[in-house]
Amino acid sequence: RFYSQEYRTLEDKTGLSGISATNGIENPVTVSIIYDNYVSQSGLTSDWGFSVLISGLNKTVLFDTGTNPDIFVSNFKKMNLDPGAVDYLVLSHEHGDHTGGIPGFVKMRHTCNLPSFLLRQIQERYGEFEP
Repeated sequence: RFYSQEYRTLEDKTGLSGISATNGIENPVTVSIIYDNYVSQSGLTSDWGFSVLISGLNKTVLFDTGTNPDIFVSNFKKMNLDPGAVDYLVLSHEHGDHTGGIPGFVKMRHTCNLPSFLLRQIQERYGEFEP
């Protein structure tokens, strides 16, 4: 019961409720929030936009790049992240608050020879990502 409301518990017919984030994973997975509307780590700058680095799997994924390339680069460096360690760049959609940091990432990396999952609109806007 919560505030006089009764909530029913759903029965787990799949048997998946016993699976946790550690089942079958040998290395810990880390999700580092680089860019967000709220500061996730002291010393970082918040701004409208989103970017995370997902590491610990077989490949390291940069998911989105925030709005402002200068803020993206500053936060990336303050977190002591290595742009060369990124295996994939994945962009959720073409809005500027998810793609604006691309130029900063490319300059940090000095090359963008990495697989990227992009919408056609993003490829048209930024071309072939020449540093």
